[in-house]
Amino acid sequence: MAKTASQRFNEYLAECDKTRAVFKDFEHAVQEKYDRQGYPYIAGYMMTQLQAAVALLPRRQREEFRARFVQEAKRFEQENLLRRIREPA
Repeated sequence: MAKTASQRFNEYLAECDKTRAVFKDFEHAVQEKYDRQGYPYIAGYMMTQLQAAVALLPRRQREEFRARFVQEAKRFEQENLLRRIREPA
């Protein structure tokens, strides 16, 4: 018997919860190892894993993903420029 849309969505949510739990466990283990100073390691590791995951996406999704990062980078660059302009010399 085919699963309903609700059943498939609930399975998706359960999978998301599992992924979130794995990430939280990873974060906790790294933070313990580095005396609560592990965020640089976590960021670098996650960037590497994210690049590998994006490479598995179809081309259109890879392009959309990159476009979101380009947009966010531009936003940060603009915020940084405004902050520098507003800071007293």
